[in-house]
Amino acid sequence: IYSSMNYNWQLSLPFSAKPEDIKPNPPSSVALSLLSGDSLRVIIIPPSRNGGSTISHYQVEYDIQSTFNSGVNGGATGSTDVLLSSWSSVGGASLLHDITGLTAGIVYYVRVRAKNSVGYSSFKLASPAYSVAKEAPSAPMNVVASTVKAQKFPIR
Repeated sequence: IYSSMNYNWQLSLPFSAKPEDIKPNPPSSVALSLLSGDSLRVIIIPPSRNGGSTISHYQVEYDIQSTFNSGVNGGATGSTDVLLSSWSSVGGASLLHDITGLTAGIVYYVRVRAKNSVGYSSFKLASPAYSVAKEAPSAPMNVVASTVKAQKFPIR
């Protein structure tokens, strides 16, 4: 059956090979929503590829500058590694994490990256890129109620 061609490639080792694990892709989507006067909610859709190794956690960074360098030593204002098990799951596809302790009326930029056993993915910037932590308006002051003379309007 074999001709005079070289079939040694069929006998090469190893007979099976496992691809090398690599860093994961960034999250597929990162969104922000206003949670309260001092909190923002981060909503992510996990990466399309985990790099061959399970994602263990996500790093969430926030800053008042879009360059993420207004914190200590030129880093982000806030940065935290959140274990995958600490994220709340919504509908099986989206993950939620709340950033608390923010200052009302300040614009915050947020970005997230995934981490597996090999390392971190690149960051994915939240869309919208920022959200402003706000507080409810205060009650109106000096409100005066008065009556208005009834008027007739013709209906045509």
